[in-house]
Amino acid sequence: MELSHQTHQEMQCPSCRSHSTQTIEVAYAQAVRVGDSGRETVSRFAQSLAPPPERDEKFVPGLVACAVLGVSFITLPEILNRTGIPALSNLPHLSWKIAAMGCTAGWIVGLLIAIPRIRFNVMKLPKLLEQWRNQAVCRRCGHRWQYTPAAKQVRNGGLSE
Repeated sequence: MELSHQTHQEMQCPSCRSHSTQTIEVAYAQAVRVGDSGRETVSRFAQSLAPPPERDEKFVPGLVACAVLGVSFITLPEILNRTGIPALSNLPHLSWKIAAMGCTAGWIVGLLIAIPRIRFNVMKLPKLLEQWRNQAVCRRCGHRWQYTPAAKQVRNGGLSE
């Protein structure tokens, strides 16, 4: 009985003392509307409750593009020299070593962009999502606060202070 009393008190807004409160995850899910066309409508209130977003990992096409462009710009004169067209045959000859350096530079740039994003999504985002899930929001005044869910309190061997 004490557990439900503690949980009930925790879910009371510390700002206005209202019991019209919800976990932020539930409030966010209820605030996002999906219309008949399947299109999502997100209110300003829902936007303010949104979970922390992942960092974009759409780096692979950019990584490949950097490598391809590096090789293309470096090897294009060689390809044009082999066409036999006199106007294009006077371009300087470039070696495969230069092409490899261009490709390597493209991959390095791509990795410098990708690694911080991957690190964020793997190491920091799970902690931020856990903090987000442990928030409550008052439906009356909009105040947000951290709370410890009752299930976590029971798992930890009792009520937290």
